[in-house]
Amino acid sequence: MIAFGSLSRILIAQIIPGPNDRVGVWTQPSAKELLFIDKPDYIEMGTVPYLDWGYGLSPCCRDKSYPMLAIAWGRILQLALYTNYKQSSGADETPSLQYDGFYICESSIDSCFFLTESILFVLVNKKEVRILYTQNFTPGLFDETYQLNDMTGRNPAPKLQNQLDRK
Repeated sequence: MIAFGSLSRILIAQIIPGPNDRVGVWTQPSAKELLFIDKPDYIEMGTVPYLDWGYGLSPCCRDKSYPMLAIAWGRILQLALYTNYKQSSGADETPSLQYDGFYICESSIDSCFFLTESILFVLVNKKEVRILYTQNFTPGLFDETYQLNDMTGRNPAPKLQNQLDRK
């Protein structure tokens, strides 16, 4: 999966390799749009989201490390877990992301990326560095307007947001 951010929306897509007719022949992969997140109203105009994929323990799922997307938009850093990554190897299984924890900063977050498992590097106000442990985030979703929208229409946003609704 890959995530792209713009001033108004974050798009999460799955890259699907193209078919190989012969060994050594490269074919064009395709992208399947899975989810999008519209910019919440409380995010200041002109603010770009910072996104990074990593692995880590989360505030709600402490049993093992999960693939997760860190989404820093304005002062909020929200974690989204890729919960069915082992099951979604089949073509019909849509990957599932669920919000799991958040961190609120007093100033704007200017950069964010995983240093290692469960450890995030965050640059605040272009001069302050913070090292955050993902398991110490506040559990849950920061705000209901910060919603994951299913591109397929099969999963309503409230189901995707419920961090306790795990399979």
